[in-house]
Amino acid sequence: MILETLKCLAHALNSREGVEWKAVVSSWERQTPVHENQLVLSLLQVEEEQALRNFPQGMGSSIPALPINLFVLITCRFGPGNYHEALDSLSGIIHFFHQNPVFIPANAGLVIPGVERFTIHMYNFEMQTYTRLLPQLGDSPILCYKIQLY
Repeated sequence: MILETLKCLAHALNSREGVEWKAVVSSWERQTPVHENQLVLSLLQVEEEQALRNFPQGMGSSIPALPINLFVLITCRFGPGNYHEALDSLSGIIHFFHQNPVFIPANAGLVIPGVERFTIHMYNFEMQTYTRLLPQLGDSPILCYKIQLY
């Protein structure tokens, strides 16, 4: 379910016209080999959605048996000297997810068992968390999103 969701996001980002990147699912650490102009989608955390935990199942409910949230880090890995292009890509990602906050995998011809749809929201983590990640990220611009599976 988790891998399929990240692949669905990568597919959506790669399907955009005129993009100069390739979105991949991989580790976020700088040591991971990356080719130029990649958006690396990495899982940071999985969290149970407490608000939906005791929601009654059945009767056409689209609530999964185990409602979870995924926190996904998107790292813009572009070659040396391409920092401006990385920032432009970051802006494109923000715009894309703002325009498309709900994903239905079936619309892209994909199947994620137990997931009918998911929503995506930008997530701002504390500066302390960011400073802990910074040594591993180098100068790669990043975004974090919370994905709620339904």
